[in-house]
Amino acid sequence: MFLPGVFRAVALDRVLPLETPPEYDFDPVSVTPGIVGFAFIALLVLIVIVLCVFFVRTLRRINYRAQVQEQIVQELTAQGTKPSDS
Repeated sequence: MFLPGVFRAVALDRVLPLETPPEYDFDPVSVTPGIVGFAFIALLVLIVIVLCVFFVRTLRRINYRAQVQEQIVQELTAQGTKPSDS
């Protein structure tokens, strides 16, 4: 059967890797993204914060408009007129 052989090969590759990891001329642990990486992450955080503020503002407007529409409907039904669907 084909599948057990594939699973066996994947399992053996995890246990006994065939390739050795490459040798680096630098210490991969001490490499940092630098000022460009910091600026990119700061810009990304700023964009997310601005989007969240706009989203919350829009949700508040929608909720306020729904509350006002409910009040108008209640006032119109209290007066005895039929509110329109618009």
